[in-house]
Amino acid sequence: HMLVAEIAKRNLPEKDRRELDRVMGLVNAISGTIDNTFTASACWPDDLKRNNLHAMEDWHVIDLAYNPESIPLNVTNEQVMASRNNVVNVLNELHGTLRQCDGMPDGCSANKTFELSFSLHWVVHLVAEIHSPLHCVTRYTKEYPKGDSHGKVEIVDVDGMYLDLHRYWDGAAGQLDPVPRPLDVQGVAYLQGWVDRLMEEFPPSHVSDVGLHSFQEWAMEGYRLAVDAVYAYGNTTLDKDYQAQAHKLTRQQLALAGYRLSALLLDFSGIPKHCRALCCLCGGLCVGVHFLITLVVVMIVLTLTAVVYVYSVVKSDPAVHRPPTGPVESSS
Repeated sequence: HMLVAEIAKRNLPEKDRRELDRVMGLVNAISGTIDNTFTASACWPDDLKRNNLHAMEDWHVIDLAYNPESIPLNVTNEQVMASRNNVVNVLNELHGTLRQCDGMPDGCSANKTFELSFSLHWVVHLVAEIHSPLHCVTRYTKEYPKGDSHGKVEIVDVDGMYLDLHRYWDGAAGQLDPVPRPLDVQGVAYLQGWVDRLMEEFPPSHVSDVGLHSFQEWAMEGYRLAVDAVYAYGNTTLDKDYQAQAHKLTRQQLALAGYRLSALLLDFSGIPKHCRALCCLCGGLCVGVHFLITLVVVMIVLTLTAVVYVYSVVKSDPAVHRPPTGPVESSS
């Protein structure tokens, strides 16, 4: 979660980075969060679960059914998608709350600041969740006729270490070390190093479908990845080929989630739409690009205004442009 937030932050203009830290601090101050920074705040919804607040636990996932053995089910995927308590529809609701502000967060009235802070915490967290494939699927088999709880009941062997499949994929397939909070110098450096690596390996220009699209499409994308890649192991011992594929796929999803979160945050800010894609591609240089575009437009308008003015003067006074007639006297 912190990696996704850090990638998004790096692709935002400096002004928005400062505002995010400020606004996220409101909920953090009320809830006694470990760290008030935007990056560390990405973990806040999981902190709620650790503090035994489970009322919003369904917000983290969507129970789309992968049913390869045709187990009789009481609900269809269409009904699941339409359910209100899942990551897709919660993101839609939060998106609507944030869009009520004309700019982020300056356009929000004072009595909406808490809603903005609360919604931002969840959006930052859930964008990472929906890009983790097992948050978008539950597999039904004869062994697990009631579902595998997003891989949480499936125990796998990873080089002699036993853990559930969900935890394996949520931890970037074992590639990441725990980063304690509050973030210290070492923690920040570790995250920054990973961000450098991910953005170099998967720059926005080389990642397909960076655009916003819809949250439903993101969930279906995660569902397909789960079916095609996550559940592709032959037995519960994950071999080297499977692990290598999992490593690359989780790195790709982390980068993609960061870029999409950045675009989503820009969508809430006052940055013009024509500039948002450039922000993601240029690492936050959008303000400068926007200034140059504005300058060019102003110069074109001034030039056209001058041309129109000269034309009107010439048209109103023909003598201005009429050539002289008659003999030209010599000066000698």
